[in-house]
Amino acid sequence: MWELNEEVVAGRFPVTVDLALQLATLLLQIELGDCPLASTATPTSTLDAIYQRAVEQFLPRRFLLPKPEAEEEDDDGGGGHGLPHLLREVLFRRWAELRGRSALDCVRIYLNCTRRWPLAGARLFPVRRKVASAFRYDDLASLQLCKLLGQHQDGLWLAVAEEATELLELGSMRPLLRIPHRALITFGGHRVGSGGGGGGGGQQQQQQQQYFMLLVNGCLMEKFVEVGGAGGGNGEGDGGDLQPLKAVPFTEATKMPKTSSSAAQQPQRMLFSMSKRAIVEVTMLLADYISLATMSSTTTTN
Repeated sequence: MWELNEEVVAGRFPVTVDLALQLATLLLQIELGDCPLASTATPTSTLDAIYQRAVEQFLPRRFLLPKPEAEEEDDDGGGGHGLPHLLREVLFRRWAELRGRSALDCVRIYLNCTRRWPLAGARLFPVRRKVASAFRYDDLASLQLCKLLGQHQDGLWLAVAEEATELLELGSMRPLLRIPHRALITFGGHRVGSGGGGGGGGQQQQQQQQYFMLLVNGCLMEKFVEVGGAGGGNGEGDGGDLQPLKAVPFTEATKMPKTSSSAAQQPQRMLFSMSKRAIVEVTMLLADYISLATMSSTTTTN
């Protein structure tokens, strides 16, 4: 639960303002018990300290960033990426509504709320897709893949879960592409164009050319599409779990003709810019998940 809270605070878990407040008050009830607001003996300084703690430890940082003046003038007090100025009042009122709830009840409610997102518990990494030269263009599948990812030049989330790796939109966290671990041919750090550059600049150039690579069986990739064209919202703040989306085979989602089915069988290579530390972490995490799946399969067979 506390790991999930860290993800929420860091912006790696999609929440609305309403859900963020609900999760924060549940954690306050777990840690401090009933809200002291009803007690006239509670000094204001104590309430101030509690509020400050909630802001620093339980609420997403992106909600607390000051908004540009133009946005503040146009803001009608609704949601968005800036919390309402009555945040303190709302927070304590929500907390007071939990009076009498045990810590066990609050933990259960917290987990039920967060598990609505299919990627709860996954590890998310911010990545940037390498320039177009990272893709092959001699087949339709590569072109479709480049078209899909090329719409997100500002970056993506790489979500590594137990059974698959997913690519999400950076802002709304809507899922775009699902890569089951069984579709992975190889993965890990990959250096492109390591030659060139001399002296001290050569080392810096090599560091800038370090990428994380996924070599994928195109037939097993899945693309997220809207179900029946319903909904239509962009899912911002809700992370896509409430959106009418489903994962379908990439060849079906991109409406590739049957004559191009053999092209989808060609390995698709994707390169992402990440820090060296993140590359190592993702590689080890994927290796552990795949190893665990192999062991479980072997045990079941025996």
